[in-house]
Amino acid sequence: MSRSCEFCGGEIRELAHTRNHVWIGCRYCLRSWREDVDATTRITSESGPSAPLKRGFLESRFGHYTIASLAITIAFLVRLALKPIIGDASPFLLFTPAVIVAAWYGAVGPAICATAVGAVLGGHFFLQAIGEPGVERWDRVGLFLLVGGLLTSLTTVLKSGRSRLAESLWREQTARAEAEAANQTKDDFLSLVSHELQTPVSVVLGWASAIRKRQLHGEALNVALDAIERNATVESRLVQDILDRSRIMTGRLRLEPQIVSVSEIVRAAVEQMRPTFGHNHLQLTTTIRDIQYPILADPVRLQQVFTNLLSNAAKFTLPGGHVSVDASCTERSAVVTIKDDGVGISSDFLPHVFDGFQRDPRSLTSTIRGLGLGLSIARHFVERHGGTIRAISEGPDKGSTFIVVLPLQPQQPAVDHRRLVDAPSGALQGLSVLLVEDDSDARILLTQTLEYYGARVLPVASAGEALQMLAQHHADVLLSDLRMPGEDGIALIHRLRRGGDPDIASIPAASITASRLAEDRHHAIAAGYQLHLQKPVDPDELVSAVLTLARMPHQNHQIH
Repeated sequence: MSRSCEFCGGEIRELAHTRNHVWIGCRYCLRSWREDVDATTRITSESGPSAPLKRGFLESRFGHYTIASLAITIAFLVRLALKPIIGDASPFLLFTPAVIVAAWYGAVGPAICATAVGAVLGGHFFLQAIGEPGVERWDRVGLFLLVGGLLTSLTTVLKSGRSRLAESLWREQTARAEAEAANQTKDDFLSLVSHELQTPVSVVLGWASAIRKRQLHGEALNVALDAIERNATVESRLVQDILDRSRIMTGRLRLEPQIVSVSEIVRAAVEQMRPTFGHNHLQLTTTIRDIQYPILADPVRLQQVFTNLLSNAAKFTLPGGHVSVDASCTERSAVVTIKDDGVGISSDFLPHVFDGFQRDPRSLTSTIRGLGLGLSIARHFVERHGGTIRAISEGPDKGSTFIVVLPLQPQQPAVDHRRLVDAPSGALQGLSVLLVEDDSDARILLTQTLEYYGARVLPVASAGEALQMLAQHHADVLLSDLRMPGEDGIALIHRLRRGGDPDIASIPAASITASRLAEDRHHAIAAGYQLHLQKPVDPDELVSAVLTLARMPHQNHQIH
């Protein structure tokens, strides 16, 4: 909604806003203030110091020249009216202020035109009547033109300085409003957290007290226990959301990726949320197709994504409503769609639906509880897994749809843990493994493990030794630690893939690291490793990885 300033009639801009307050100001008179408004009365005009002002008549080019014309006309008429009193003395007396008015309220162009017109009118109607020689008349005209030019320049400089000062004041007001809004947001957040945490706690304490004092039995006891369990779950989820948000903001959130099936993760999330849908009297239908290729992901965090989306759907769908879950895959990605016929999302709130601590204002007065963190956390986890998430809604009361797209990696064969759970001692017989590990204890442990399963191990402690070993001996598989002093595992695989010997450049390789960061896995695969293992490496997983690499055809992985 657009508003005008009640002091000067100028355009009002929104400087900052929170859930309950909005800071607004006028760029003409530079006044600003805070109002208590709801989302329906929010000012929708552009805000910020860089937003363009709406150009009225006085700010248009035509308006500038109109002001200059009026100033010169008034000056000429007044001077003409004063001619019987002062005669032809000071012919340019009133044209000088007209030039200043044209420069201040117009611009340089109108001021120059006003100077020229004033010179013509003054020279023709007043100087010529004096009867002075032509040379002297032109001197006085030239002097007026010079004075007019100086006045135009000075006025323009003053106007520019005033404009810069006004812009600085507007930026200062905007920054102050944003700071006050941030402080208000913090207070609102503390109030919201206090309310949301106390609500389930009060329910748990109330029912616990009722059980103790009234000695509940039978159906009444079951109702009490159900309420306690349900609210304890809500409390746990709220605390977990706050902790996850804190870890995300401080960069301390760690993923533990492993080979998982997207369809199994979705099924687990659906089963976890099924009691909630039953309690809310909602119909839940699922169409989960088996995803052909698994992905490397943190199963706990990925399940949390779908649990948050399903919880959101259950929360904003009225009893008797319907929620559907569809999981399928394309050639390169897994697609999970969660659709409901609930309250929907307004077009104003839709761009902010994944922002932290944001809730649709239409739900603030309802009984819907929550901190507004679930979707923000879900987006972060999806993006950390290299995927995307988006929300679609046609508007209020028209339901909403959330689509999660996760990249598949069919070219990276999954390590089948079940196939070699009890791998025989000779499972790696005939295979030669180059092991690069700077830590002596880890190198000895991995060497003995591989030798137990029949592999011929070439253990080295650095990337340089690995290159020398490959130059002298043949290796079927390379296992290399990523974090080593000097030349690390990434630099080693780069040198191997760029090498001139095609046999060495195409050796199948797996990286090994104690790091839990998903970025390390992505960097390793991008650099040229086919598999990525985490310490401590399970012996069966190690054997399975070596066999998987050994079965790979030796393709040319050279980097040009």
